[in-house]
Amino acid sequence: MSKYEEICQASAKEVKRWSEYRERSWGYLATIVRGLMKHCGVPQEKITYLRSNELPGEQRRYHLPEDGGHYTLPGAVTFDKEDDCWHLGVSITLSPAGTFPERWIGVVLCVTESEGQPIVKLGMNGKPRTIDFNDPKQCAGLYDEIAEVLKGAFENPRKITKQIGFSTVANPQQGEEQEKLATTDR
Repeated sequence: MSKYEEICQASAKEVKRWSEYRERSWGYLATIVRGLMKHCGVPQEKITYLRSNELPGEQRRYHLPEDGGHYTLPGAVTFDKEDDCWHLGVSITLSPAGTFPERWIGVVLCVTESEGQPIVKLGMNGKPRTIDFNDPKQCAGLYDEIAEVLKGAFENPRKITKQIGFSTVANPQQGEEQEKLATTDR
């Protein structure tokens, strides 16, 4: 085998490894969203995926597509080189259908792996936690933590909104030019 062929083989191997890692990460995020919906009783139609603008730090925002459509989960997920995690913005609509302005709250889910184990954190600065998605108690603990953070945004809006980056403003789909913050100091 020539050196060129070795380089090509190394490249193909890395592309395959990265693709497999990305797909596992999509699976982790899908598992979290489905589990949160089931655990908290959130209807599917109340979930919207948001994509990062991929800017650093406090400039980062999570948003809907510019064309007004909706992202699929894989289309909304971005890899962040700052924290080596895959990020997904999730908006949960809180108001009944047809209500204007629509109220919503958002959370940023971040996943990565260490030694083959999934690691999850809430927002950029959330505390990373290893999770076994086959352990119902660990999953319930994660979903409860997310629910508590979301509820906390309403119990202490200034502190949590700033810390976690949640917002309760009108939904951008309804014509408002609001964006969700994605900075967290948790």
